Amino acid sequence: MVRLDQHMPLIWAIALTAFIFSILLSPVCSRILALFGVLDQPDQRRKLHSVATPRGGGIAVVAASAAALLVWLPETAPQTALIRQIAPGALAMFLVGLADDLTHLAPWGKLAGQTVAAGLACAAGIRIGHVGGVAIENTALSVVLTILWLLICTNAFNLVDGLDGLAAGVGMFSTATALAAALIFGLEPLGVAAAPLLGALAGFLVYNFNPATIFLGDSGSLVLGFCLGCFAIFWSGKTATLLQLLEPLMALSLPLADTVLSILRRLARRQPIFMADRGHVHHRLLDRGLSPRNAVLAVYAFCGLAAVLALVQSVVTDARYALLNAMAFACALWTGFRFLRYTELSWPGREGRKPRLTVLADLRIGRKRKTVA
Repeated sequence: MVRLDQHMPLIWAIALTAFIFSILLSPVCSRILALFGVLDQPDQRRKLHSVATPRGGGIAVVAASAAALLVWLPETAPQTALIRQIAPGALAMFLVGLADDLTHLAPWGKLAGQTVAAGLACAAGIRIGHVGGVAIENTALSVVLTILWLLICTNAFNLVDGLDGLAAGVGMFSTATALAAALIFGLEPLGVAAAPLLGALAGFLVYNFNPATIFLGDSGSLVLGFCLGCFAIFWSGKTATLLQLLEPLMALSLPLADTVLSILRRLARRQPIFMADRGHVHHRLLDRGLSPRNAVLAVYAFCGLAAVLALVQSVVTDARYALLNAMAFACALWTGFRFLRYTELSWPGREGRKPRLTVLADLRIGRKRKTVA
């Protein structure tokens, strides 16, 4: 099954080129953003950095990725089909993120722009082709699900971008997993698309890890989530069984799970779903006593485990072992969120105990909303 063929040196050359460009462009981008006052101010509540820091590092990541592809364009031209499908939507998403970094767009305006970007990808051929073995390609359902999936992935990485190096590092693990899957299955278009993003993120992390001198910003986090959502659709389209469809979900599990819990939490509290709060994974790790640096490293450790299990899922041929692997992953995810004391995963206490306000209980159909006793 493993096909580390003649394209592997080219893929690593693209990644290394993007890394070098990112190393060179990130500090330049940081100085220009600071000069124009595009700074993220600390508030000691959700933004825990100590000094005002330039935001908009997505400019460096996108530029480094594009430059690496241009350098190797003659050699990669036959394998750029996926890039050509992603590029229009990625550019639109980058512009939406950049506008938000510069002017702070209203939530619904930003969502409208994201929807247009997702629609461009869908029109270019990025489509969910089947769900649970049922073919839905070239149907309205495929379009709706594709746009919804890309919006979820895009905003998942936007929400997880809360500590130095967090979103870029999580994205790097997910991109590396997609690249490994491309090498395993011989998916050259996916490998060529993932390699420059991986290299650019690695170079950017040199400046973005704690203590960061530049932040990814929406121009980076939105594009990152969007591209990984597209990679997942391409990757899952090459799998054969329902259990193997879990592979991309495992690779993106932490930001996706954090997003789902955020939505449930805000719905239960009757708050706007775009309202910021301190209930994300990184906030819970800080509340458990970890330093910002150690909280990020803990997230990296889980993402590394998720990457390994996703790749194991991709190579296992026996359905029984694939099921066991999926169950092991589910247990790891559940244990991690329980450790972080997510009451969203709890039902109210048994009769006779003090009831707890929980999201799952509040959202049960037909059940009157409870209040904290």
